[in-house]
Amino acid sequence: TRYLVPGLSREFHGSIGTGFRAPALAENFFTGGNPALLPERSRGWDAGIQQSFLDGVIVFDATYFHNDFTNLIDYDFSTFSLQNIGRARAHGVELTGTCILTQQSTLSANYTHTNSKDLQFGGKLARRPDHKAGITYSRHSLDERTNLQASLLVVGDRLDLPARYGGSPLDNYLLLNLSGSYQMGPGWELFGRIDNVTNEQYIEAFGFGTPGIAGYAGLNLVW
Repeated sequence: TRYLVPGLSREFHGSIGTGFRAPALAENFFTGGNPALLPERSRGWDAGIQQSFLDGVIVFDATYFHNDFTNLIDYDFSTFSLQNIGRARAHGVELTGTCILTQQSTLSANYTHTNSKDLQFGGKLARRPDHKAGITYSRHSLDERTNLQASLLVVGDRLDLPARYGGSPLDNYLLLNLSGSYQMGPGWELFGRIDNVTNEQYIEAFGFGTPGIAGYAGLNLVW
């Protein structure tokens, strides 16, 4: 639901909903899986305000969100298998902003602060950072055939294991990604991107690798 305040370039918004996620095949039958897993359910709501300045040149949004989970699917290190957590909660604030720098370039940024808690066993939920932020710069040519984008992602400290198992910390990390595209003609687009430009060494989960610097290119055909 959205409500635009007449004459103030201000908009209030909010939503409420429920979610349902059945266990994936791998979560049921692959290594560490559990055929007895129950579906994960969630109920959440959010409320926020969006404000525009200078006739839409700058747009700022602040949103509070709250999610409750039942039967959350998580790994249990006492049984070395996936199990359902009876109740869990995550709530926090998300801030976003966009600024039109010139007719051809735009700068956008976002920040999320999340508090999560295992309501059955206590402590924070694993692999959910308290702080996460990003910034993106986009530029296109005057004829709009060429588009370039640079994005920076910063992920804060988080736990690799639930607090009840010692809460092993994972360090924060920073990723820089570049991408671009060129419209060669009607229906033809050349694209490319470079991920992790600085070859950042980071860990999402102990025991699992993450990609270093990598480049991709291709051609899109739109009928």
